[in-house]
Amino acid sequence: MNNYVLLGVLAVMMIVMLVLPSVTQKKRIKEFNDMVDNLRVGDEIRTIGGIIGRIVKINNRDYGKTIVVETGDKGTKSTMEFDVAAVGLVLKSTAKKQEKKADEEPVADVTEGEKVEENTTSTTEDIVKVDKKTNKKKK
Repeated sequence: MNNYVLLGVLAVMMIVMLVLPSVTQKKRIKEFNDMVDNLRVGDEIRTIGGIIGRIVKINNRDYGKTIVVETGDKGTKSTMEFDVAAVGLVLKSTAKKQEKKADEEPVADVTEGEKVEENTTSTTEDIVKVDKKTNKKKK
């Protein structure tokens, strides 16, 4: 009876050891594919070999997608072409963030008992500068 329990525990451990790495590997592959799909001209990247540069062109070749990376100092810039699989990390992305929809209005943060005025306008004359040290109005 004791041997069957031991075999059951070993079987469960074997299954966990086989399934867990494949799940984490799928997650890493998905993150990498998302990163590659979001590469844009102007992004600053680091390759798996440690080369840091800026993407100046993205090519779709017969054998796969490649990027042309510009690297170096102002006087000694050079370009190199890499397969997108060589991208290790995007340091600075130029991808635009999604804009808010025009029909959505921001919600005011109002606590209970506060009054909210509507249709208020302000001009530069309404703004008063205050000296932080003396708490007096500046002219």
